[in-house]
Amino acid sequence: MQAEYRTVSAPVTLIVPAQVDTTTPLTLFATVEEVYASIAGSAVSREIVHLLLEATRDSGAVVVLYRHDSETTARVLWPVAVFISQENALVCRAYCTYRKQYRNFRLDRMAACHALTTPDDYEMARA
Repeated sequence: MQAEYRTVSAPVTLIVPAQVDTTTPLTLFATVEEVYASIAGSAVSREIVHLLLEATRDSGAVVVLYRHDSETTARVLWPVAVFISQENALVCRAYCTYRKQYRNFRLDRMAACHALTTPDDYEMARA
């Protein structure tokens, strides 16, 4: 006898951490990325969420174009955490090489973001 399958829709509650850092289990990152991207909506590119979570997980760096007031600056950031603020904004806690200190950066103020790579990264990818 063959089992009968059907589609069932039901509300699902997910509990994810309000902050992701290097101590967060690797198995949670994909789920957190989905939830954080949905919280941010259209205010933040899904790619920015992905790159910052990836850099946090891997202890890597990113280069961002950051808008604050009327100024846009290029920043090299070393993320240590991504979290949801009390105002429900996505925020990255990172060491900023421009200011030479740890600071909080709102993801909705990032115009662009990409992983920081070095010539060694290129050589390793070719091998």
